[in-house]
Amino acid sequence: MMCEQKFIFQSANEEYWTYYKRYLDDTCIFWMGSEDKLMDFMQYLNQTTGFLRFTRHISYDEMNFLDVTIRKDPLKQEFTSGIYRKDTFSNSYLYFSSFHPFKQKRSIVKGQFIRSCRMTSRDNEYEQESQDVKDMFLARKYPITLLEEVMTEVKQGRSARFAPILGLERGGHTGQTIPTSE
Repeated sequence: MMCEQKFIFQSANEEYWTYYKRYLDDTCIFWMGSEDKLMDFMQYLNQTTGFLRFTRHISYDEMNFLDVTIRKDPLKQEFTSGIYRKDTFSNSYLYFSSFHPFKQKRSIVKGQFIRSCRMTSRDNEYEQESQDVKDMFLARKYPITLLEEVMTEVKQGRSARFAPILGLERGGHTGQTIPTSE
């Protein structure tokens, strides 16, 4: 954190980003400056320390950050989100036949449905993601009645308690407004 304060937040390049988030060793920056300025910033970052190496992924349309895909809709001037799974993802959820308490198994299922609900801003993608999660747990021999009960419970909370982080697709509004430089 001290390096972050000293080298990133005190840099001359702070004026070029509108959003900055870090989680452990992953950083997401919405950059509004030129690509040349970004390359200069990356070079600067890589000179600040001998034990860290900063890399980049540049996209004008979408990016993956942790377990989320963030997309830009230039027509609506909004960001939307969806679930991202790495190519190495495997369905390694707990088998229902394990000797874990039922309450724990139900909580795992509910947690994954809540994750789908919160991380997927478009309703049609949420429906598909919910089905995918349901299929993953069916493959682990979870009872369909349990899955449908939890899926219904979470879906009922989609507009409030489990609302998507980047907004709901209601009345033409799907997400957060894209910042513009003036």
